[in-house]
Amino acid sequence: MGSALLNTVNTFGESFVNASELLGRYEFTEAEAAGTVRLLGLRSGETVVEAGCGPGRFAQALAAHGFPVIGVDISPEVIAIAERRHPGPDYRVMDMADLAPGSADALVNVYSSFGYCETAEEDTAVLRTWWRALRPGGRLLLELSDLERAQKRLGPGAGTVHRSTNGVQEEIRMDWEQQMLHVSYHLDGRRLDCRTRVYSRDQLLESLRTAGFTDVDCFGGFDGRAKSPDDRLVLVAHR
Repeated sequence: MGSALLNTVNTFGESFVNASELLGRYEFTEAEAAGTVRLLGLRSGETVVEAGCGPGRFAQALAAHGFPVIGVDISPEVIAIAERRHPGPDYRVMDMADLAPGSADALVNVYSSFGYCETAEEDTAVLRTWWRALRPGGRLLLELSDLERAQKRLGPGAGTVHRSTNGVQEEIRMDWEQQMLHVSYHLDGRRLDCRTRVYSRDQLLESLRTAGFTDVDCFGGFDGRAKSPDDRLVLVAHR
């Protein structure tokens, strides 16, 4: 399939991984993987695909529960990191829009690894590919920061938010009209820019249903709690 992307192939490579570690994004990986197992109702022997697996932390944590896990990412750089730092899963350099039909019982996409295509229509086409990749009865877990959370944390103004955490400088700007999040990370003299299209819950529900998914459940975390404006959004959709 291959979609036009908002960012370069290796945008989320080693520099981004290092910044994310310093920002504490992987602090609760094991608990979040355990929550994923519960929310998806994973059964022994079921194959799990992590689309956009990044450095492999989450894929390895899922594999620790005894499931065969395939981690796919478009970046050769980040797949090399995953194989080196978090071995165990079957890692593959692949566009997550190119998953083969019927290749998984469950599919996970976490840490806001969705919304990277040039158009919203291409993002929906990715969801359609994921629907086809799941076997009958398959489930998708999608975890990301939604528009409600962005509005709560950034406010409606058009200014740039500056943050500093553990040596990582962040410049965050939201284009509300285009629903496009622009983030610049500064670490060790290097600058990394990335863009992400941010969706509302209703937009995501509509896109999932357009792609063929049914019975979509919404949560405010991997523990299954109700969503509040401050929470990231977790969606579990059934094929």
